[in-house]
Amino acid sequence: MYGNKRSEPSNRKGSILHYLKKQRISQNDPQEAQTPACTSSPSDDNSQAMSSSSQSFTSSSSSSGDISRSSSSKSFPSEAEKERSSNEPTAHEIPAVEQPYQPYQPCPSDPVRIPPKVTKSQNVNFQYKWFQMWPWLHYSESLKGVLCFTCSSAYQQGLLDLANKKEDPFISTGFNNWKKVTGLGKHKLGRFQEHEMSETHRFAAVQLKAQKQATVVAQVAEHKCKQQELNRRMLVKVFTSVRYLARQGLPLRGHKDDEGNFWQLLHLREEDDPNLAIYTASAISYTSPQAQNEMLKDFSHSVLRQVVKNVRNNGVFAIMVDGTQDITGVEQESVCIRHVDEDLNVHENFVGLHEVPSSLGEMISSIIFDVLTRLGLSINNLRAQTYDGASNMSGKYNGCQAKIKEQQPLAMFFHCSSHVSNLVMQHAVTTSPLVRDTLQWVHDLGVLYSRSGKYKAIFKDIAEQLHPGTSTASIRPLCPTRWLCRQSAVESVVNNYGTVLESLEEMSMLGTSDTATKANGLLDRFQKGEILLALNMVNKPLSLLETLNTGLQARTATISGMKTAVNTVMSELQALRKPTVFETIFTDTSSLIVKHNLEPLRLPRLRKPPARLSGEASPYHANTAEEHFRMTYYQHIDGILSNLSERFGEGSKADLQDYEKLEQIITTGMVDQEILNKYPELTTNQTAFKIQLDMFLHTTKATTPGSAVTSYQNMSSDVRVLFPKVKSLLKLMLVCPVSSCECERSFSELRRLKTWLRSTMTQTRLNSCAICNIHKSMLDDIDVMQLAKQFVSRSETRKNMFGNFTEV
Repeated sequence: MYGNKRSEPSNRKGSILHYLKKQRISQNDPQEAQTPACTSSPSDDNSQAMSSSSQSFTSSSSSSGDISRSSSSKSFPSEAEKERSSNEPTAHEIPAVEQPYQPYQPCPSDPVRIPPKVTKSQNVNFQYKWFQMWPWLHYSESLKGVLCFTCSSAYQQGLLDLANKKEDPFISTGFNNWKKVTGLGKHKLGRFQEHEMSETHRFAAVQLKAQKQATVVAQVAEHKCKQQELNRRMLVKVFTSVRYLARQGLPLRGHKDDEGNFWQLLHLREEDDPNLAIYTASAISYTSPQAQNEMLKDFSHSVLRQVVKNVRNNGVFAIMVDGTQDITGVEQESVCIRHVDEDLNVHENFVGLHEVPSSLGEMISSIIFDVLTRLGLSINNLRAQTYDGASNMSGKYNGCQAKIKEQQPLAMFFHCSSHVSNLVMQHAVTTSPLVRDTLQWVHDLGVLYSRSGKYKAIFKDIAEQLHPGTSTASIRPLCPTRWLCRQSAVESVVNNYGTVLESLEEMSMLGTSDTATKANGLLDRFQKGEILLALNMVNKPLSLLETLNTGLQARTATISGMKTAVNTVMSELQALRKPTVFETIFTDTSSLIVKHNLEPLRLPRLRKPPARLSGEASPYHANTAEEHFRMTYYQHIDGILSNLSERFGEGSKADLQDYEKLEQIITTGMVDQEILNKYPELTTNQTAFKIQLDMFLHTTKATTPGSAVTSYQNMSSDVRVLFPKVKSLLKLMLVCPVSSCECERSFSELRRLKTWLRSTMTQTRLNSCAICNIHKSMLDDIDVMQLAKQFVSRSETRKNMFGNFTEV
């Protein structure tokens, strides 16, 4: 009745039925097939297929639309197509138009009329109830026929390549033989029913449904991707939490893990992101102490890489080393590097704490070589070294500086000027017995104030009564290792002398305790007028020395600046030696003695010196108290002046002379060929160096190294390119460290990091925490994403858990 009779589907392998059976089986095994099987009825398939296919269509500009396969899909004509007349359009001849979202099914009242099928005997009209009976019908006005919306949609998307028998009238050319819609016999199906039961129609419905519903594997993969993205975001939060605690120098762990700062910070952040609580509760969250150590190590290494990069870019550098003991008594050597950038700005960077088995110079020098090797810094660029004056560091033959010079003769050694200033101050307080004993009693008073809460309360009450409404400075003991504590302690006692006397007297009458005994002894000492005079005599010189020490601790301090500062202080000390200065001190002190009812100043008991010391001449004895204490005052000033003159410039005299020769070149323009030949950066093209130096001095009129540096910094970049050799000379002078105060600053961090509660911290963790805490600005600039990516790349387990760490 309808052309070729449709054959029964076979069960042979490769047939459509075999494919559909395979789809049904694959529901329980997603690995065998990528599309789920469809077991629903044909009508269900049609409705699901139409719903799925509607996602791949766009609105048509007309009331009806044609459905054709895209031009990119290949198709070959079947035997039935070859038999069609040339007037009947094929699938390739139908123009591609935009698809509707759903089948177009006009109603009888629409202006669009479906034309009847004209035969010789009758006209057969299209019945609109067929749209309700077969919802997949789609009317095409251009083809004047209906199409199968399901099959044509699948055909257009290239999903019917495996179908054996494609019915072109329902796919591309259009069906309009309304006479064959219904069957004539009892067992004869109509054309629409036949197509709905066909393998092609069912296959198209299955394919469209598979496109809409993702496979199990795809769903699992999608879920895994989402979980990996969530894990990556949570890992970044863990990294940033570790960075915050390391930056602030806070301990991560507590007595119990959940009580530590790290876990408490994570719990606090869980309030902003509940997913973090789920992540930390999982079996693998990388929040263990081992993971913390790894993250701290990554942060510290990133900081060190940035420091090393800056040092390499700047060329020459200097090394500074100093040692101390931590809370457990382990010797820790702090290593710092000094370098100068292209704008002649000085930088000093801490690079690590290193535990040493012994403090021998050879051992410390081997640590320095090891540090430079690990950081990838060439010892050929080492130009200076600065340590304290201990024999293991400054020894001429076996000291650390000597071992370094064996490998790099250009590494000039300079004794730390801050240590020198402290040694001068220590010697100054021992120049006379009176000054020595007075400062010792000030120290004992500070110890009593700090250890006795009762005396501290008495002192504050009396100070409030004598000076209501004013803040009272506390009295602190002297510390031999602290550089800036003596003058402040002396000044505090002088300014509160009346309070000190009354508080000691009241404390001495409270019971028979050791504290009362000590207070009574100190009261006896401070009631002597000579103690107050000694405090006034040493106050001004100690203030000058502490001011000098403070200036020498600056990172930007230079050797030439140090020499100028020392000369300035020595000139001021010379001015204090004038007779009028002591007369003013003696007069003011005498007035205070009367005010506080102290013992008056008197001559000490005359003592006859041994004959071996005085000889046959009679010994000199002062006639008045003022004359006697003037001798003590001059002795104190002269001791400071002699120590300043002797100690500054200690270390290697030859190295200091080399620096002075470099200084003369930049200030006078006279080139010393011998010193010039020592340094490779100055040796090459000496003619150009001489020309640039003359032009620089003529342009800037610089007379000191400091003015030369300032003049260069004020130049524009276009002018700076004219003086590359002068810049190398200035960098060579600026890179020489004045002091090792950067190492001393790291000791302060060490004391805050390694406490009694954190005394079991490993050396690696200590180093990582110290670097992160000291280099806060560099730590803030670290790309956490990049560190997390490196962290994930170290393990296949991490890669599987976090995936590709390209974005969060």
